[in-house]
Amino acid sequence: MGLDFYRVLFIPRDATDKEIKQAYKKMALLHHPQRVKVERPITPSVRAKEQRLRQEQQALESLQIFHLVSEAYEVLIDPIKRAIYDNFGESGLKEGLPSANGFIEPYAYHGDPYKTFKEFFGTASPFVDLIEAACMPADVHAASDSSGGGGGGFRAKQAAVFRDLWLTLEEIYTGCIKKVMICKKILTEDGQSTEVREKVLTITLEPGTPAGAEFVFPDEGDQGPNIQPADIVFVIREQRHEVYERDGNNIIYKACVNLCETLCGITLPIVTLDKRSFNVSVVHIIRPGYEKVVKGEGFPVFGEVGNKGDLIIQFEVKYPHTLTQAQKKVVKAALDCSIQTIPSSVSCYKKRLPETYPAKSILCPPPPADPCANN
Repeated sequence: MGLDFYRVLFIPRDATDKEIKQAYKKMALLHHPQRVKVERPITPSVRAKEQRLRQEQQALESLQIFHLVSEAYEVLIDPIKRAIYDNFGESGLKEGLPSANGFIEPYAYHGDPYKTFKEFFGTASPFVDLIEAACMPADVHAASDSSGGGGGGFRAKQAAVFRDLWLTLEEIYTGCIKKVMICKKILTEDGQSTEVREKVLTITLEPGTPAGAEFVFPDEGDQGPNIQPADIVFVIREQRHEVYERDGNNIIYKACVNLCETLCGITLPIVTLDKRSFNVSVVHIIRPGYEKVVKGEGFPVFGEVGNKGDLIIQFEVKYPHTLTQAQKKVVKAALDCSIQTIPSSVSCYKKRLPETYPAKSILCPPPPADPCANN
């Protein structure tokens, strides 16, 4: 079969055009002769000469690889040449083949890898990737399509497209997998025209994913002949819940209680976001601002398995609109301040020593009786 062009680019035989372009870009930049340095030793020595010989050998090998990856790219990126190569190998490609319409002319590489490089990147500079990283203006990056092969040179990156992904608190609590269908423009084989296709993107959400988290799908935006597709970014948004609110890793539950329950206590039935049930008893008087905290019943902490926030129960007191005279008498009898208040001048916690002893005296027990005293 001769040369294995797929192996030259380190790609599988079913590689897509995008994978072929990415492989060529990586290999061409890595092995471009102007990026392979051969340093001259400052002082001549046997060791320095050996080092220079090794560098020159590496430069020669890089040049050979640079030629091979350029030829491999030109063959595999062309649908007709690739089909012939896949079926008849390098010999069938370069020797020509008979066909129903005559004879398929043999293919011969033009032998100029620098030409292939310039047609692909839109520039002859071997440091094109560094220029791209510096975010040069879009007109500098415009690709040259004179080859007609749609090589996809140095193209301007389109601005990211943001989309909101609304989730229920139940989905965020347990984690879920969301599948989102998008419509995007795809370049056809001629490298110039586009067509609209549908694609399903899969988003895996871990339990406790924070609101505002972004899931990025690189280069999934619309394609075009002289642009690099934009990234699609999904931003997590929380739907309003009829019972609970989220506060970081904590869950807020607002319980409505009446005045009697505020003073006498209450047992609240709780149904969690993962459908568990339990009761929470409140035995203290519910004062303004009082909160009941249930440890470990909040949201799972994102990225920390087994760790959870808290369930925080806040109270809203519902007062009666009116009271009858009889009810007022009962409440007044139970809560009358004059009955419950201890005068400030007398403290029930103040201890007094008996008046028969000095204030600072220490009372000691009497000595034991002498058994021989009556004798």
